[in-house]
Amino acid sequence: MQSVTVTGRFVDQNRNPIAGRVRFIPSRLFLVEHGVTWATRAPEVDLVEGRFSVELSRTDQHHVDWFYVVDSPMGAMIVKIQDDGPLKLVDLLPKKTA
Repeated sequence: MQSVTVTGRFVDQNRNPIAGRVRFIPSRLFLVEHGVTWATRAPEVDLVEGRFSVELSRTDQHHVDWFYVVDSPMGAMIVKIQDDGPLKLVDLLPKKTA
Protein backbone atom coordinates (compact mmCIF):
# COMPACT_ATOMS: atom_id res chain seq x y z
CA MET A 1 0.00 0.00 0.00
CA GLN A 2 1.54 3.28 -1.11
CA SER A 3 2.02 5.86 1.63
CA VAL A 4 2.90 9.55 1.60
CA THR A 5 4.65 11.69 4.22
CA VAL A 6 2.60 14.71 5.29
CA THR A 7 4.09 17.41 7.52
CA GLY A 8 2.64 20.50 9.09
CA ARG A 9 2.93 23.22 11.68
CA PHE A 10 0.33 24.87 13.89
CA VAL A 11 0.93 28.36 15.28
CA ASP A 12 -1.24 30.96 17.01
CA GLN A 13 -1.88 34.53 15.83
CA ASN A 14 1.49 35.61 17.24
CA ARG A 15 3.27 32.77 15.38
CA ASN A 16 3.86 30.85 18.64
CA PRO A 17 3.79 27.03 18.31
CA ILE A 18 0.56 25.37 19.46
CA ALA A 19 0.61 22.29 21.70
CA GLY A 20 -1.77 19.37 21.33
CA ARG A 21 -2.51 16.33 19.17
CA VAL A 22 -3.45 15.84 15.53
CA ARG A 23 -5.60 12.87 14.49
CA PHE A 24 -6.05 11.67 10.92
CA ILE A 25 -9.38 9.87 10.64
CA PRO A 26 -9.92 8.02 7.33
CA SER A 27 -13.38 7.86 5.81
CA ARG A 28 -12.52 4.27 4.76
CA LEU A 29 -11.07 1.83 7.27
CA PHE A 30 -9.89 -0.76 4.75
CA LEU A 31 -8.66 -0.70 1.15
CA VAL A 32 -8.22 -3.58 -1.28
CA GLU A 33 -5.17 -3.70 -3.52
CA HIS A 34 -4.51 -6.64 -5.86
CA GLY A 35 -6.95 -8.78 -3.86
CA VAL A 36 -5.27 -8.00 -0.52
CA THR A 37 -7.15 -6.06 2.16
CA TRP A 38 -5.12 -3.40 3.98
CA ALA A 39 -6.03 -1.30 6.98
CA THR A 40 -5.95 2.40 6.16
CA ARG A 41 -3.37 4.42 8.08
CA ALA A 42 -4.99 6.45 10.85
CA PRO A 43 -2.23 8.07 12.90
CA GLU A 44 -2.57 10.27 15.95
CA VAL A 45 0.50 12.36 16.82
CA ASP A 46 1.57 14.92 19.40
CA LEU A 47 2.66 18.32 18.14
CA VAL A 48 6.31 19.04 18.95
CA GLU A 49 7.00 22.78 18.88
CA GLY A 50 3.77 22.93 16.85
CA ARG A 51 5.08 20.52 14.18
CA PHE A 52 4.18 16.99 13.07
CA SER A 53 5.08 14.41 10.44
CA VAL A 54 2.94 11.36 9.54
CA GLU A 55 2.67 8.60 6.94
CA LEU A 56 -0.77 8.45 5.30
CA SER A 57 -2.39 6.24 2.68
CA ARG A 58 -3.08 7.90 -0.66
CA THR A 59 -6.78 8.56 -1.19
CA ASP A 60 -6.73 8.17 -4.98
CA GLN A 61 -5.46 4.60 -5.38
CA HIS A 62 -8.87 2.97 -5.56
CA HIS A 63 -12.14 3.36 -7.38
CA VAL A 64 -13.90 4.73 -4.29
CA ASP A 65 -13.76 8.42 -3.35
CA TRP A 66 -12.52 8.86 0.22
CA PHE A 67 -10.69 11.38 2.41
CA TYR A 68 -9.17 12.08 5.82
CA VAL A 69 -10.72 14.22 8.52
CA VAL A 70 -7.85 16.02 10.26
CA ASP A 71 -8.79 16.75 13.87
CA SER A 72 -6.40 19.39 15.23
CA PRO A 73 -6.17 22.08 17.93
CA MET A 74 -7.23 24.55 15.21
CA GLY A 75 -10.38 22.60 14.32
CA ALA A 76 -11.31 19.86 11.87
CA MET A 77 -10.61 19.87 8.15
CA ILE A 78 -11.02 17.44 5.26
CA VAL A 79 -8.09 16.56 3.00
CA LYS A 80 -7.35 14.16 0.16
CA ILE A 81 -3.89 12.73 -0.43
CA GLN A 82 -3.53 12.51 -4.21
CA ASP A 83 0.14 13.28 -4.90
CA ASP A 84 3.46 11.70 -4.08
CA GLY A 85 5.11 13.19 -1.03
CA PRO A 86 6.43 14.66 0.91
CA LEU A 87 3.46 17.02 1.20
CA LYS A 88 2.60 19.92 3.49
CA LEU A 89 -0.82 19.91 5.17
CA VAL A 90 -1.38 23.56 4.24
CA ASP A 91 -1.05 22.65 0.54
CA LEU A 92 -3.82 20.02 0.89
CA LEU A 93 -6.39 22.45 2.25
CA PRO A 94 -8.99 24.01 -0.05
CA LYS A 95 -7.85 27.34 -1.45
CA LYS A 96 -9.69 30.45 -0.28
CA THR A 97 -11.42 32.44 -2.98
CA ALA A 98 -12.30 36.11 -2.81
